[in-house]
Amino acid sequence: MSAAAPFVSSFEARRKRLHTDTGALHYQICCGPDGTYGFDVNGAGDQTFVWQPAPLQWFYLSVVYSSLSHGDNANSIMLYVNNAYQETIDCPTCTVPIKLDSPRIGAWADPDDVIARSMHGEISLFRIWSVATDGVDACPSAATDGLVASYIFGATGATLNDLSGNGYDGQIHDAGWSNELPPGQQCTRQGFGGYFDGDADNVQVPDLGVYTDLTIDVWVLFESVTGSHPIMASDQWNPLVALSLACSFAVSLKQASPAEATCITTFAAARRALRPRASASP
Repeated sequence: MSAAAPFVSSFEARRKRLHTDTGALHYQICCGPDGTYGFDVNGAGDQTFVWQPAPLQWFYLSVVYSSLSHGDNANSIMLYVNNAYQETIDCPTCTVPIKLDSPRIGAWADPDDVIARSMHGEISLFRIWSVATDGVDACPSAATDGLVASYIFGATGATLNDLSGNGYDGQIHDAGWSNELPPGQQCTRQGFGGYFDGDADNVQVPDLGVYTDLTIDVWVLFESVTGSHPIMASDQWNPLVALSLACSFAVSLKQASPAEATCITTFAAARRALRPRASASP
C-alpha cells in the first residue's frame, strides 16, 4: 500500500459523509489578481463561470442552484445576466441541499468569527427564492411564489427590512448608502445602493432554512473585480472542507495517481496555511 493510501481513505469517507449532509453557501468573486466569479457549496466544490463581471458597472445577476434529482437541470448551476440566460455549469458533485444558517450579505467570517473577506461595491436589490426562477427582473417584482426573502437597500438605520413578509430582517454592520441605483430599480426608487467599502461591512440575516433548489438574484456593482468580494456567504463555509471534497471526488473517479498526489499535497498545504500560529515569546 502506498504512503498516500490513508489520506485517500479519509478523503473518501469525508466525501460520503458530506454528500449526505447539507452545504454552506459561498457566492463571490475570488481571489487573485484576476478574480473569478463563482458559486461554491460545501459538498459541491468551487464552480466558476466563464462570464466575468466588469468593475464599476451595474449588473442584474441571477444564479439558480439545482441539486440531485430535480428535473432536467439537476446537478447544475445556471447564470442569468441582465435578464438574459448566460450559461449552465454541469456540477456532478452538486448533490447537497444548501443550508442558509444566518448568512451574511457582503462578507464571510472565518471559524474564529473574524471577517476574513469583504465585498467592495454596491448592492441595491437582493432576493432569495426556493424555486428556479426565469432570471428576469420585474420592476417592481410582483412574483411571490417561492420567495424566501427580499431586500431593497435604503436608508433604514441598523435594520434591512425583509419585504417578502416572512420576517427575515437583517442587521446592518457598518454598511453605508449611495444615492446611485441601477436602471432596473429607478422605476420605483424604493431604495438606495447599499455601499460596502471592503472593510468588514456586511448585513447578517437570520437562518433562512434548507433548500434543494435555490435562486439568488441581485443588482450589484463591484468597485473592483480583483481580490475576494462575497455577495452572500454562510460563516459555516470552510475552504478546507470544499478542497478536501474536491480531492476525494477526484480520487473516487480513480484519476491517475499524479493527480491524487497533487490534490493531497495541495490540501495539506492549505491546512497548514490556515492553522493558527503560536504566539511569539515576549
